[in-house]
Amino acid sequence: MGPQGPAGPAGGGAPLDENAAMAAVSNLRVNIDGLPSFRPNAVSRLGFNVAVSSLGHIGSIGQTSFPQITMMLGSDAPISDLRNLWNNILNGSFAPLLVTVTVQARDPVKGAFVDMVNFQMTGALLTQFSDGSLAPASLVLQPNNIQISRINSTPSLYGLIDLPVQPSPTLQLAGAPEVLGLHSFSGGGSQLQVVEGPAPDGGTAYYPGGIGIADFSLVAVATIQSGLKFVTDVQNFDALEQWLSLLAAQQGLEKNLTLTTVVSGKPTAVTTYEYCVPVRVSLINPLLVDQDGMVPYVYSLTLRPQSVRVQ
Repeated sequence: MGPQGPAGPAGGGAPLDENAAMAAVSNLRVNIDGLPSFRPNAVSRLGFNVAVSSLGHIGSIGQTSFPQITMMLGSDAPISDLRNLWNNILNGSFAPLLVTVTVQARDPVKGAFVDMVNFQMTGALLTQFSDGSLAPASLVLQPNNIQISRINSTPSLYGLIDLPVQPSPTLQLAGAPEVLGLHSFSGGGSQLQVVEGPAPDGGTAYYPGGIGIADFSLVAVATIQSGLKFVTDVQNFDALEQWLSLLAAQQGLEKNLTLTTVVSGKPTAVTTYEYCVPVRVSLINPLLVDQDGMVPYVYSLTLRPQSVRVQ
């Protein structure tokens, strides 16, 4: 499968910004606090952001924040139940909700959808709801935490909802044996940092503030290229998913991430980004949804390193 790119649910020109984009989807199942499950027609980004309080030592990870997620509702949505829930909220009953978003793969033999991974929002609040009478049926949820729970690791099913990987580089988290393939990688180079200060004429000027390392972005896939073959193992997500769940719960620490450059199947260079903080984590990135509405089971990350080592 390939990413949808900037096209939105109606094929229009949605911005190239995962925070603002919506994508038509076909392989998500949503359950809200025990109500009948439904399939949203379109969703916005599901993920979280991590603030950086300082860098270079334990404790540099600041507050975790969760952007709201918007879902467009289809004919299978429990509109009556959701309307009752919304009326209760309007009357002052603000009970937190347990919301589970499940990414599924369609079994090519049986034709049925199979659950692959759950993204569980705890303490979620329903902040907006439309039953479709005046505006398109939709809802907006505010998560308070998101936990990852994998359900199925069947390689053939995962291959239906992964993304193509580039042969180089590969990714490895410090202390973890698993190696991940990357659909994309950008950034991470050295940069001159600037400091704002007063100009001699009384205005504002910018001065050199030292050399730093730019943020880098990647899309991690549980598939790696080995020679001319692609090897899929969803359990390669183990260390990454555990780290992301801890970060979402504000219990995670910085990690070193190692990227290995591979040429003709052989490693030629190793770059280690040290004390990385994932400032943006997308579990569902609308810009990666393909034209058939298939949400890929991948992780889209933007990371801020404190330093870098090249071997």
